[in-house]
Order: sequence, then C-alpha cells, then structure tokens
Amino acid sequence: MAAEKTTSLDWYSENIESGVRDLVRFLRDNGVNTECSCEGHVKGAIPYVQCQYITDGEIHRIHRLLTGHGYENFIFKLFHLVVEGHPFSTLDIYVGKSGSDIYEKKRQMDKGQ
Repeated sequence: MAAEKTTSLDWYSENIESGVRDLVRFLRDNGVNTECSCEGHVKGAIPYVQCQYITDGEIHRIHRLLTGHGYENFIFKLFHLVVEGHPFSTLDIYVGKSGSDIYEKKRQMDKGQ
C-alpha cells in the first residue's frame, strides 16, 4: 500500500512568499493558474506573479497569419499595462531564423537583456 501524502493546512504560507501570497491566493481562488511568483528580492524590484492564460482570437489570428506566410520560429511577448486604471495592451513579435535563435532570444529576455 502506498504511503498517503500529507497536505499542509496552509500550503500558501509554506510555499508562497508573504509579499505576493494574498495576490496568488486571490488569483488561484478565482480560477487563475499561477506558475511562479516573487516578492522582489533585489533592491528596486517589484513583486510579480506569472500566470497561465488562454490566448484570445487575435493572438491565434496573428499566429496563423505568420505561419501561413512561412514564419516558423517566433515569440509573442504580450504586455497589458494598467496605469491609474487605464489599460494599454501591446504585442511584441520576435522572429528567428531557427528554433535555436528563438530559444536564445528567450534566454536573453529571461535575463533582462
């Protein structure tokens, strides 16, 4: 018989940093799957929560447009900035000649380059 896994009464307290814990709990309680988060350990850094999302029709349309025109390696970087309650949405498209170009660009983006 397999050993039963014990579950903590407060998984959030044990696994999520206090600076983003309420936001992560709120998002997950409302059906948003969070993937990672950070309360901001480097001076000047701001807290963030990374979430999964389902792309809307416009993203699918641009994807089909690019692949239909022969582009096979690209990154969509989505921004939805809200300043004083006003939303600003934009989409950056990075195109590479090969899959390795795209993986390298993603690595650079992750490092903030």
